[in-house]
Amino acid sequence: MPHASKFSWYYHRLLAMKPVEAWQRLRDRWKHKKDRQWIERLNEIDIGNAAEQMPMLPHVAAVPWDLRVALRTDAADLMAGRWSLFGWRVTDVGAPPCWHRDATSGVIVEPDDESYRLDYRSLPDGADSRTIWEMNRWSQLTRLAMHGWVDRNASAIDTVQSWLDDWCDRNPVGRGINWTSSLEAALRLMNFTWIDALITAAGSDSARARQQRLVRRIVPAHALWISRYPSVGSSANNHRIGELTGLLHGVKRWPSLEKYIGSATDIWDKIADCILHQFVPDGGNLEQALHYHLFAYELALHARRLMVVHRPDVTERLKAASEFFARMLHPAEPWDYGDSDNAETVPFCQSRETAPAEWQAWIAGATEKSALHFWLGPSPLKGQFSNERWWVAPQSGMAVGESSGWLIRIDGSPLGFGSIAAHGHCDAMHVSIWDGMAALVIDPGTGGYHGFAAKRTALAGWAAHNGPQPKTGFVTPKRIGTFLWSRHHAKPQLTKATNDTIDVTFKHEGRALNRRVDVTIDGSVVISDQCAEETDLQVRWCLAPECKVEQTDFNRWLIKRQALRWQLTASGPEMSMMREEVIASRRYAQVEQTQCIIISARQQIESRWTRL
Repeated sequence: MPHASKFSWYYHRLLAMKPVEAWQRLRDRWKHKKDRQWIERLNEIDIGNAAEQMPMLPHVAAVPWDLRVALRTDAADLMAGRWSLFGWRVTDVGAPPCWHRDATSGVIVEPDDESYRLDYRSLPDGADSRTIWEMNRWSQLTRLAMHGWVDRNASAIDTVQSWLDDWCDRNPVGRGINWTSSLEAALRLMNFTWIDALITAAGSDSARARQQRLVRRIVPAHALWISRYPSVGSSANNHRIGELTGLLHGVKRWPSLEKYIGSATDIWDKIADCILHQFVPDGGNLEQALHYHLFAYELALHARRLMVVHRPDVTERLKAASEFFARMLHPAEPWDYGDSDNAETVPFCQSRETAPAEWQAWIAGATEKSALHFWLGPSPLKGQFSNERWWVAPQSGMAVGESSGWLIRIDGSPLGFGSIAAHGHCDAMHVSIWDGMAALVIDPGTGGYHGFAAKRTALAGWAAHNGPQPKTGFVTPKRIGTFLWSRHHAKPQLTKATNDTIDVTFKHEGRALNRRVDVTIDGSVVISDQCAEETDLQVRWCLAPECKVEQTDFNRWLIKRQALRWQLTASGPEMSMMREEVIASRRYAQVEQTQCIIISARQQIESRWTRL
């Protein structure tokens, strides 16, 4: 990050903090200077014995055959060092992995630097910290331990333990990039809890003895580090749920930890407060990012399963969150709104690539043969879904409609959560359209984080989304850094105008814009945009990369996707249309070219999508 940009980031980040958060960060900086003495005392921690059935394992004899085969296949690849990062990028990471290497760029980050001095936002030569952390969350090791438990495979168990020993040797507490985030430590602790349960249940006497040594190396350091350096203030979004859930796993598996980091009941009450703060009554998550909705929901569900006593208010909120996610996700081609880094917590799904759809099916009541049903049982949060043509989540500002084979998702949400809106995009009034299982009009996605700065800025901006905008564009909000926005826009107003139509109104930078979405009797999707003021409007329709486009008239475009055909017909005063090539990102770190149709007109534009 150039010096001037870094100064601007710190200045605006400070503006986003309340005084108590600024003080907490200064306090943490001072505490880091005493880390060495603190780390030396970790050896004195008595971890005690593990509690049986925490977490509870299913009956191994009931494992579905397809899951058994998937675990065998994944284990063979993992042990050979062929890891599928983010569910799609197959990469040779080494065996054992090189824990400090960005497997995409090949850059190795210095492992011996004190973690608090390391700027993970600006790594050398385009390295991306999230890509490094992907290998260090230990979900792949959990997957390998699952195979060891299901098939009683001693080689898999030995590999997991050898690689964990290697990780500890190469990642001393407080050193290197893998100790820069307490959330990362919490995800490791969650996965290690499951690893410990699986190996204890399946391993030999020698494997269990070795596991006890690993427990002493790993658990006190991770649990007390998370407790020592929690995310605070404007950064305590989904991170805080993750950190607390990691701690809850620790104390439920090793009850002696309670005297060092607090009781399970106290930790659960804090998690419950976070759930009620981040998920609004209609079920939406204030991050305004669909994959982070799933991520926070998974964490909350794990925490709830560990507790005997539940809170009815939290259960109802998570039921609403279940329905929200199930409605908003397209199962075959998601194209999520807001940020997505394809994160997972514990690898319970049959396949990382299809995980969101598997969660959606589980919420809706998937069969007993599903992987999630095997690990978690039936969804305790399943509710009765209504069959409305348009389903509206008013507090979240999102709506979804299904009609005549179309699925249409409409965004009328605020920018994002809290003062930094870390994972939000400039997507107010954006519409995504699917025809059956095929995506047609897409949300352009995320690209990546710190190692993808230019692409990320472009994909999160107004010009990448299709809400009606002045032809000259909007100036605000301002992207200051990867997870920092300033000068947030006001929340749009989303209403169900009739049973057949949705209206979104948005006032921003002196203009009042309205968008109406309808599916007509003949099965066309009609989107009508107008501005109350005299101005040149522009709408950009970004299409799925599989689509081919040709102009058939001055106001008509033919879109082809294999056997599917659609026609876009546009109208408006002084209208013009053009096409350009843009980028889109369906998964983290995957960027591809696609086509965008741009419509400009005076004050109003109608776009009609017809299936041919």
